[in-house]
Amino acid sequence: MTPEFLLALGAMFTGMVGAGIAIATSRTAASKTEVESLRATVVLLQAENVRLRERVDELEKENRELRDCLDKARGRKGAARD
Repeated sequence: MTPEFLLALGAMFTGMVGAGIAIATSRTAASKTEVESLRATVVLLQAENVRLRERVDELEKENRELRDCLDKARGRKGAARD
């Protein structure tokens, strides 16, 4: 084996190891990016859930108030007929 062949073989081996490390690192980086993205989405959805829950509570309160008002109005109509 000539020195040039050994040099080429060593360079090829080094390149392949470097490519393997690059692939492994990119997969890890992608995974970290995906996890961070999912965490951000979860935080956003939790905040949206709180906002929507508050809105539901407001609407339920408004509904109760309207029902009370309707019941009172119906009660007055019934009293006026008697």
